[in-house]
Amino acid sequence: MGTEPKGFERTIDQSQNSTKFIENNMKNSVLKKLHKPLISMLQNAQTFEGSVFFAINIGRVLLENLHKDFMLEPLTSSGDGIDFVSNLKVAKTTRMFEPAPYDWGISYEFMCIDLRSEIDISLKDPDDPLFRSIAENLYIPYVTFNMSHRSESQITKQLDFRPNLSSLEILTKSVDKNLDIRSVRLKRHLRYLSTQEPNIVLNIIENQDLALGMNNDGWTRAIALPTEDMKQDNRIWFTASITSIVAEEKLKGNCNLELGEAATWNPNEFLDERIVESMYNVAKEVVKRIDSVGLDQRIDSASIGLRESMSSRPGSANGDPATGEFW
Repeated sequence: MGTEPKGFERTIDQSQNSTKFIENNMKNSVLKKLHKPLISMLQNAQTFEGSVFFAINIGRVLLENLHKDFMLEPLTSSGDGIDFVSNLKVAKTTRMFEPAPYDWGISYEFMCIDLRSEIDISLKDPDDPLFRSIAENLYIPYVTFNMSHRSESQITKQLDFRPNLSSLEILTKSVDKNLDIRSVRLKRHLRYLSTQEPNIVLNIIENQDLALGMNNDGWTRAIALPTEDMKQDNRIWFTASITSIVAEEKLKGNCNLELGEAATWNPNEFLDERIVESMYNVAKEVVKRIDSVGLDQRIDSASIGLRESMSSRPGSANGDPATGEFW
């Protein structure tokens, strides 16, 4: 076997070092550009009263006629596709994230319209009085507990364990008669710890836009259709984001703010404590490895969200059976 030419190994090392140098320069350049807008955004968030979330969303870039591009939040509608993301590796035997989620949960988002002002409202914070006005009436047939007797987290943690039921059905209505429910989303959350950066988390959310109708007593009826039907109707999709446990702990302080108060955390802490850098490092490695995820699926962003093309409330006397949302 011939020997490698002199200087061959040195050339390889120089090439690898050069690549690392370029990558580091690019990373520093990106972080430098983010510095000002991040500080400005966080300064504004310091006085926000309520839940604040800080994350890097991982979506898909779509190109249309070469004149515009935009991000599409749904990453994929495939369970296999999202599993590919959580199972990513940085080397043959080294996973990017822990194999099992360290935390999970289920939440609801109610898309409503205020009948007095015709303003669309998204309700997803359990502490929001309007959210509670709906959630307190949440009733799940064949399940023997009610939202009025337990917290949302206690109930939703148990929704996956229904061995005798083939699909999820929810009945609810708002205490506020001026609040009309137009869409109910069920969200399953999975959180995976990074093996490369401490306290960094991959958040995966399965979003289900439940089919709506009304029963004879005026209750909104929301049903999870079979998975394949939901895919065809763009009713199920997965999103992914990178967050930081340290950032989440800091931002919890906003939930207890009174009018005129500011949170005790400092925006510069997000940079000085490498929170942003660590999130960026993990997000960059994920994006580099998921080119194929969602590539063969056409997720129609126009049909995701409120389905307001119907002229009347689903299930009303004027409802259109052709929509598939009539009971």
